[in-house]
Amino acid sequence: MRNNTYAAIFSICASVFSISFHSCTSGKDLGIKASGKEACFKKGVDNKPAFDESVRTAEQFIQNSMIRFNNVKLHDSGLPPLDMVVELKGKVPGSAVISYPGIKTGHLAGRSFFQDNALALLWFAWNGNRDAAKSLARTMISLQNSDGSFGYSFSTGSDGFYNMRYIKTGVVAWVAYSLLYYGFSMDDSRAVDASAKAINFIKDMQNLESGGPEYGLVRNGFGSWSQGFQEFDPCLLDKEYKTATQFVSDMLFKASGVTGLRAGLIEDGMMNRMWLKDEGRFAEGSFEFGIDVRRNLDTAGAWGALWLLMTENSDAASRSYTYSAGAFKTTSGPIAGYKPFLDKFNGISSEDNEGLISFEGGFAMGLAALRLGDREQAKKALDLGSAMQCIAGPGIPETSRDAGDLRASPSVSATLWFLFLEREFSGKGKSPIFNVERKM
Repeated sequence: MRNNTYAAIFSICASVFSISFHSCTSGKDLGIKASGKEACFKKGVDNKPAFDESVRTAEQFIQNSMIRFNNVKLHDSGLPPLDMVVELKGKVPGSAVISYPGIKTGHLAGRSFFQDNALALLWFAWNGNRDAAKSLARTMISLQNSDGSFGYSFSTGSDGFYNMRYIKTGVVAWVAYSLLYYGFSMDDSRAVDASAKAINFIKDMQNLESGGPEYGLVRNGFGSWSQGFQEFDPCLLDKEYKTATQFVSDMLFKASGVTGLRAGLIEDGMMNRMWLKDEGRFAEGSFEFGIDVRRNLDTAGAWGALWLLMTENSDAASRSYTYSAGAFKTTSGPIAGYKPFLDKFNGISSEDNEGLISFEGGFAMGLAALRLGDREQAKKALDLGSAMQCIAGPGIPETSRDAGDLRASPSVSATLWFLFLEREFSGKGKSPIFNVERKM
């Protein structure tokens, strides 16, 4: 009863502000489009020529999503207004990924999300593509805030809008981790220094006030999408602690060698505060009124299982994965996959979730399955990714249809998760995603 009360509080918080583009479900349904496309479902791992071509297409999609990013004037529309001039000179120009290359209108057109750039930087650094990695790193370093943080996203188009004061600590952690990995892989001291500044910012976001239930956890962030669009994420509160933020912050701390008091506090806080032992999954987060028990695929079992494996808690990882594999499964036409949520998030209701499939989340589940020793489930995730690229590509869509701010459009993030899974599945090494075996 108590947990339901807290879930209700979060539901109210989300529903009061669930206006504008978060409140509707629209657009193409790939489940319907997939009907009659049987040939696309025959391009999986077992059909090596067709699957290899699908992988090459995905890799080319990532390359094609990158644009030059030099001598740009950016601004934040908050109060007071902030401007930032980016001037990147030298033999290697700056670059950025367009997160949804196929979207040409609306607030997502031409936008580059920092988390997507971080994943791309990890991908290129892991694969030894020095020029692509360096150009991405140059852009991210140039956009770092004075306090070490990074904003949420920036425009690659003419409007120049960079919401530099919309800070999500988990995004900052992804960027810091990618810069650290790249910096040590390719001997770039500027990237390592920028990562160190971001780590100090995240340390400042860690709750070290003794006695509280969130002791040792990292606060979620602060700010809003823009001054004139506060409803984009009204619950991004300084007193909120998102579980996903803890996963990535802990990965960063472990990779960077953070020691002493801070090092083990996130892990302890997660298992004592966020882990729902009776269900075998993680809660969505915690805030001053209690635990947010809503069910999110990434938190509950995809990223959750990967983080648990990283912390060498294989029994809990198996429980987390098994819970999510059963609870989130759904179908849309001939497509079988996982729902992104089971409860209301950002105006997307549980009814909207019916038949809504998260391909990106499915690849994270596939990576968790692979590391748990279940190659068959990992293969199914790859087979589905290849099929969806045949149906909706080049590139792999984020979800099976539009819902709120999720898009049935080829996305850099979903395609990169597919590529990370494929490369690890193929025996080409363990990806840097939730993997700190390599000391930096």
